[in-house]
Amino acid sequence: TQRRIYKFYPTESSSLTAYKLGEIDAVQKLSFVQESFTKDETSQIQEDVNLEDQQSVLFLNNNDVVLTSKPTRQALAYAIKDKTFGHERTLSPINKSSWAYNNLVKTYDYDSERAKTLFAQDVKDPASVKLELKTMLQYLDLAESIAQSWRETLGVQVEVKVVSSVTSDYQIMLADFTPPVDPDQYSVWHSTQATNFTHFSNLKIDKLLEDGRRTSDRMLRKEIYQDFQRFLLEDCPAVFLFKSNSFTISRKPLF
Repeated sequence: TQRRIYKFYPTESSSLTAYKLGEIDAVQKLSFVQESFTKDETSQIQEDVNLEDQQSVLFLNNNDVVLTSKPTRQALAYAIKDKTFGHERTLSPINKSSWAYNNLVKTYDYDSERAKTLFAQDVKDPASVKLELKTMLQYLDLAESIAQSWRETLGVQVEVKVVSSVTSDYQIMLADFTPPVDPDQYSVWHSTQATNFTHFSNLKIDKLLEDGRRTSDRMLRKEIYQDFQRFLLEDCPAVFLFKSNSFTISRKPLF
């Protein structure tokens, strides 16, 4: 019988180091694949499809004294160099496969000059700004990469902290989000809801979410939720990153 030994590592980087050193023959549940592995002829990469359309999102606490400013939130979005980490990019809280999806929204592709200009509207001394980015252990490497983008582009201080679970006590949180099948996201973004994780408050968004619940006409609902996505992305209460499928890297058979 074939015998398998499973080993656990604290970060993705440490597991990949063990793989490179030949200590293990495969690494599972990787959140992204380093470019060096795509060129490695001795390794094979398998993408493990997540059927729930789960995505990774940077949630911004809109009650925070720094993040209450829309230009600052937009600056943070523009200042992230890579938002995909080898995955399929996501643009909004509604799935790409949804009948209500709108791809005509702000994409916040990396733009250092725009990020600096927006940030300067509210921040005169970037070096005095301290940001705290929380995430779970499996996303530590990604969080560090995002933090480094902010340090280099905006000149701010960023501390990355690992937490065991998603907590409401945060400034910025990198976590997974599974959108509901129906585009109704009243509980997530409406200002009256205790489950509004980002403490986002926008009267236009509130009205659209209310209107979306008042009608069963699909075409009308589609218009409402497409507007919802446009206005939400304009205000940038969160930064939508990528569809969070995982990857497995393993050695190719010798024969």
